[in-house]
Amino acid sequence: MTTMVYKSPGNMVRKDGTSFGWKIVDDADLAAALTGGWFSTPAEAMANAVALQDDTDEVKPRRGRPRKIEAV
Repeated sequence: MTTMVYKSPGNMVRKDGTSFGWKIVDDADLAAALTGGWFSTPAEAMANAVALQDDTDEVKPRRGRPRKIEAV
């Protein structure tokens, strides 16, 4: 038999901005998947989401022309 397991973040994006991914594993591989960071439910996966590391603290410059400032 097979079981679906979930991990967050993933490619399935919800309306609230959270995301999760899923895969189907055989019951023989279920224990290994659960110890490898996968979870039994999407809610459990999102509660234990791995934070994405963003090493760039710099603000990227805006693209395009600057806006014209209205005269007061």
